[in-house]
Amino acid sequence: MTLEDLLNGIDGFPDWSHADKIRFFAWFIHSKEEKDRFSPTDIRACYDSLSLEQPSNVNSYIDKMFARRPREVLRDGQGYALEKRLRDELEKKYGSRPATTQVDRLLLDLPSKIPDLAERIFLEETILCFRCKAYRATIVMAWNLAFDHLCNHIFSEARRIDAFNLQLPKSFPKARIGAVAAKDDFGELKESEVLQVARSANLISSDLNVVLKEKLAKRNTAAHPSSIAIAPHTAEEYVIDLINNAVLKLT
Repeated sequence: MTLEDLLNGIDGFPDWSHADKIRFFAWFIHSKEEKDRFSPTDIRACYDSLSLEQPSNVNSYIDKMFARRPREVLRDGQGYALEKRLRDELEKKYGSRPATTQVDRLLLDLPSKIPDLAERIFLEETILCFRCKAYRATIVMAWNLAFDHLCNHIFSEARRIDAFNLQLPKSFPKARIGAVAAKDDFGELKESEVLQVARSANLISSDLNVVLKEKLAKRNTAAHPSSIAIAPHTAEEYVIDLINNAVLKLT
């Protein structure tokens, strides 16, 4: 997340005092850029990136933060660091990304819209993983929730399951099963096979099929050992897109 992205969710920042801006910039450098120390040059770079007028002497503001009791910054040979009390205070106030709040609210609003017990279990585990910042697990559990919801949607009406069973041998004549008689039978098919049969049987739209195929591919990446890091915004976007375009549209 860039500094500008973060500030888009904070009203009135240009009107803050230079002292408050510098405290915020120092916290951003620690929290979002993951640097243990900052320098006056780093602070000036933050002003530059936002095209904001700078104070005439950044160093003097930092010196005042160091001189305060209790201190607001600490200093050593590597540079400056926010004192933990102030850093924790700013983290609590600004550490949650707007998207993180949106995901949290989106997931918490779901129980009333998904009465199925199994889906609720997947939902609870998705929320737990997301709040613990286990982003790989978040993606896996969000997919489990959405795929289970799709299977419930297909199996909830006789006409849907009939259409699915009619299409299954046409799309996959060598599939492990020739028809789905119970919801658990979906487990005998590959998830990609379920998606293709559902699309060919017109049980999901082409747009939804594109979303689900893309999310399945990302789930596969997250679920298998790899050196690819899953960033917070990746998990956030995954959950928001999957829930809004799959779970909430299949009712």
